[in-house]
Amino acid sequence: MADISTTVAGIKMRSPIGAASLAPLNWWYPAGPMEKILDWHKRCIDYGAGFVYTPSTLPGEEPEPIRQFKIGQYVGYGERKRHGYYLCCPEEVNQAIGTNLRFIEALKKAIPPEIPIIASLIDPKGSPEVYADLAKQLESGGADMLEINGGCPLSLMEKPGEAVTMEEKYGVMLGASASLVGPIVKATVEAVKIPVGFKLTPQAGFPGLMGVVETCIDAGAKFVQTTHYPLAVGPIDIHNGGKPLWPILKEVETNQLTVAGASDPIRVPSNFYTACTAMFFPGKIDIWAGGGLITGEHLVESIMLGAIAGETASGVMFRGTRQLGKIVSFLSKFMDDHGYKSIDDFRGIALNYIKPIGQAINEARKVRLGSEVDASKCTGCGICADGICPAIYMEHEVAHVDQDNCASCGLCLLVCPEEAIHFVPYKRSLGERIDMGKMYY
Repeated sequence: MADISTTVAGIKMRSPIGAASLAPLNWWYPAGPMEKILDWHKRCIDYGAGFVYTPSTLPGEEPEPIRQFKIGQYVGYGERKRHGYYLCCPEEVNQAIGTNLRFIEALKKAIPPEIPIIASLIDPKGSPEVYADLAKQLESGGADMLEINGGCPLSLMEKPGEAVTMEEKYGVMLGASASLVGPIVKATVEAVKIPVGFKLTPQAGFPGLMGVVETCIDAGAKFVQTTHYPLAVGPIDIHNGGKPLWPILKEVETNQLTVAGASDPIRVPSNFYTACTAMFFPGKIDIWAGGGLITGEHLVESIMLGAIAGETASGVMFRGTRQLGKIVSFLSKFMDDHGYKSIDDFRGIALNYIKPIGQAINEARKVRLGSEVDASKCTGCGICADGICPAIYMEHEVAHVDQDNCASCGLCLLVCPEEAIHFVPYKRSLGERIDMGKMYY
C-alpha cells in the first residue's frame, strides 16, 4: 500500500490534506460553542485529515457578543453550477488570542498527538511586534506551526457602511504587498522556533505574487499556501437597474466586492501560482496548495504541479467533513493504481511539460492532427463556420473543413453544441500547412 504521508517544513503529517482555517459561522456567539468546534475537528481527523488549523488569531481581549454582520458570498461552480451565499460577521469571526489558546489546549486533548496543529494569526494593524507576540503565545500554547494570514479578510467592505482603504495592512492588503510582508514574516520567524508560513492571496497577481513568495523566503518562512480565492462582485440583474441577484443581497439591495469561488474555474489560477512558485523557487520553500481544492483529483493536480500538501475550505463547506475521507481514499487508490510508493514519486512531475513557448511552437509544427466533421452528428447550425475560422464552411447544411487551412486550434471542437467535430490524423503536419502559404495572406 502506498505511503500517503508527507512532510511540510520538517513536520510529518499522516496525509497531505486537511481542512483550511475556518471560523465559526454562528457569528452571534463569540467564537462559537467550543465543544461543537472540537467535534468538527475530530470528524476531520476521523476521515483522515493530516493536520488541523485554528481560526485566525487576533490580538486583544475577547470580543463582546456580536450584533453586527457583513454579507460574505460564495459562488458554486463545477458540477453543481449553483450560486450560493452566507452571512458572517466582521473580523471578530476570528478568535482572540485567549480563545485560541484555550481552543488549542482542548484540541490537544481531543486529537491524536501525531496530528500537527497549525495556528493562523492576523493583526488588523499590521504590526510586526504584535505578530511576534502572538506567535510566542501560540507556540507556548502548543501550536506546532504558524501561518500568517495574508489572504483574509477578502471583502473590501469589511465594516457596515465603510470600505476598507488602501492603507489597511491585513488580509488581502497585506498579502498583496511584499514591502509589508517582509518585516512581519521576519519578526514572526525570529520570535519562535516552530516553522512559520504565509498564506498568499491571488490579489497580488503575477508577477507580484512571486515577489511576495521571494520576500517570504528571504524573511525565513518555511512554507506558503497558494492561494486563496480571488475577489469578485456578485451577479447583477440587468433588467432591474443593476440590483444584486443573489438571495439576501437582493432583499437588502446590497452588493459587494468580495470572495468568489468554489472549484473548477478557481483551480486554474490556483494551479498557476502553485506551478510558478515551484518553478521559480525549486527546493527553497514548501508549497501548501489551496483555492478551490475539493476532490482527490484536485489534490493530485496540485501535487503534480509542485505542492507538498493541500488544504480545503470548499470541500468541507460544500460536501462536509466526509469529503476529506473521499480525498484520502482517492489519493491512496490513485497511488496504488499508478505504482507510486510515496508523494515524492509524483510531486512536480507535471512541471516537466511546462515549456518555453518557442519550444512548444517548434513541437506544434510537427503535429499531424486537425479537425473533421462527423456529418451524421452535424445539425447544420453553422456556429463553427460563423466564427473567425477560415477553414470551416457550410455545404448542403453540413459543416466541412478545408484541411490545408486548418490551424489545429480546436476552437470548432469547443463551440460545436453537438460534439460533431473531433481531431483526426492529417496527411500534412501543421508546419507543412503553414509553409504552403495557405495559413496567412
